Amino acid sequence: MPDDDYEAEGLPPAPLPPQDAAAERIVLGSVMVSGGRVCDDLGDLRPGDFYWPQHSDLFALLQRLAAERQPTDPVAVLDALRKHPIRGLDAAYLHTLQASVPTAAQAGHYAGLVQVRAMARAIIQAGERVTQIGYSAADAYEMTDACDSARKLIDDATTRTGQLDDEPFGAGLAETIDALTDPPAYIPTPWIGLDQIIGGWAPGRMYAIGARPRVGKSVLLLQAAAYAAKLGHPAVVFTLEMSRQELHQRLLSSVAQVPYPRIETHALTDDDMQRIVAAQATMYDWPLRIIDAPLQGVASMRQALRQLSRRRPVEFVGLDYLQLMQTPAGSKVNRQEVVADFSRSLKLLSKEFHCPVVVPSQLNRNSEARADKKPALGDMRETGSIEQDSDVVLLLHRDLDAAEPLDHERMDVAVAKNRQGAMGMVSLRFEGWYQRATMPRFRVASHPADYAAEAS
Repeated sequence: MPDDDYEAEGLPPAPLPPQDAAAERIVLGSVMVSGGRVCDDLGDLRPGDFYWPQHSDLFALLQRLAAERQPTDPVAVLDALRKHPIRGLDAAYLHTLQASVPTAAQAGHYAGLVQVRAMARAIIQAGERVTQIGYSAADAYEMTDACDSARKLIDDATTRTGQLDDEPFGAGLAETIDALTDPPAYIPTPWIGLDQIIGGWAPGRMYAIGARPRVGKSVLLLQAAAYAAKLGHPAVVFTLEMSRQELHQRLLSSVAQVPYPRIETHALTDDDMQRIVAAQATMYDWPLRIIDAPLQGVASMRQALRQLSRRRPVEFVGLDYLQLMQTPAGSKVNRQEVVADFSRSLKLLSKEFHCPVVVPSQLNRNSEARADKKPALGDMRETGSIEQDSDVVLLLHRDLDAAEPLDHERMDVAVAKNRQGAMGMVSLRFEGWYQRATMPRFRVASHPADYAAEAS
């Protein structure tokens, strides 16, 4: 309601949202006085942080002039305004801005005030949107999504995300080219043969590990997460199948090289305990977090990751395993659609947190009907969306029915899908007694056909 209408109704004028016109004028005047040199002292101040439209448009113009190494004094700005006029800006106002700033040394301080007011407005807008979301949720399934959306709105308001800058395509391209001189941001896997095929775990990508029960997909996930943490990459594993204590025991077995059955049954020797204590000291400072709380969809994972990322960005995420994700109570959506939604959400999660998301997935029984019993992409259980959404699909196979016990140890890891590279296969040695897989002296095959020839 305009102020005139409030006065006509006998009401006081509507209050303005949080803003600081004086701070905005000082920032603009400082840029003009300094010839654009203070732009580097303004942090990530953006045109959208200014409340008054003419201030926002003027700051965008000053940024462009400074980037092009053009003068930013009133004369230069007026010349630019002749080509692209901005309502509310004229020569008198520009000279007033410049004259009101005796020194530009405090520009950073006033830029901070402008940002604080902008964040306050963003929180108010997010609160209004959260209220609308709360009224619109009809059932438990929608409420789960509503809670996730509400958290994201508040996070975006307080972390200054979700705002798009009007920059030319070349600016982003230059950053990409500069990054080509840096080493790739892959996190190595524990198996060099697999790294030779997929490069490692890449930020923003989703990795599916498909296998039948008892083959070892949970072992590979935990070993990969522990190895990433050992290298200093903060890792989080959400476990839906086993408790945190069970995974601790598996890690102790692997690192201490104490047979897992003895740990599980507490039949430990003095030497075993010494090894376990030494392993505890080794693992104590690893940035590895195991979360075994029930998950109501990917929204619960996202909430936990946001909380952890406030302290230190998470660089590796694992979920064991996809088909155990709970369907919200009261949901009428069929299970196949729910799993497909989980899969898509996990892919978006990898992009949002810019980290690899590794997800073991149960395979159906189709592979058991084949002569070689080796899995294929079509064996993904409940939905093909897992195959579609994943950047890389690893299919595990062990011959658990082999007559020779040593044959049980051979784990074939087939890279059945690799959106960014080649496919292939590598064989690992599955050491169940230590709950780990190691690289044997098998040759790494560049293609499944090469492996088939070697195996024959």
